[in-house]
Amino acid sequence: MIQPPPPDLPPPVFPVEAPPPPPPKPKPKPQVHKLPPRPHPSQAAVQPSVPPQPAPPAPPAAPKTVGESQVSFAVRPNPVYPARARRNNEQGVVMVRVLIDVTGRPTNVSLQASSGHPALDESALSAVKAAQFRPYTEGGAPQPVWVNVPIKFVLQ
Repeated sequence: MIQPPPPDLPPPVFPVEAPPPPPPKPKPKPQVHKLPPRPHPSQAAVQPSVPPQPAPPAPPAAPKTVGESQVSFAVRPNPVYPARARRNNEQGVVMVRVLIDVTGRPTNVSLQASSGHPALDESALSAVKAAQFRPYTEGGAPQPVWVNVPIKFVLQ
């Protein structure tokens, strides 16, 4: 005799543990923009005020023009009489305008009045550029000044 198959057994039950729930995320705190408290009108006068910034120093005054007699030379201008001007009997006075800095150096040299002869004018400009002045002073302090220097070309 054959035995009938055993009845189906229910599946085994295994205990299953659920993973723990994740920790709650902290909520971001809302940004609160606080305005500085307004002073009471009676306190406004009590608060210290910020001292005003000092004004920037005034730009230095433009150099003034002084007469030739008010400056002295450490090394006088020594113009070269151009040979061609000598041969052509060219003579004249060249007025050279020069800016003397606080050290006595000529820093800006230009033709104020021409002799009428370009060679003489160029020679005069070169001579004044090579000259050295003693610093002009006012109140013991050296000052930059403009001076008109005459350079005479006379044949003898």
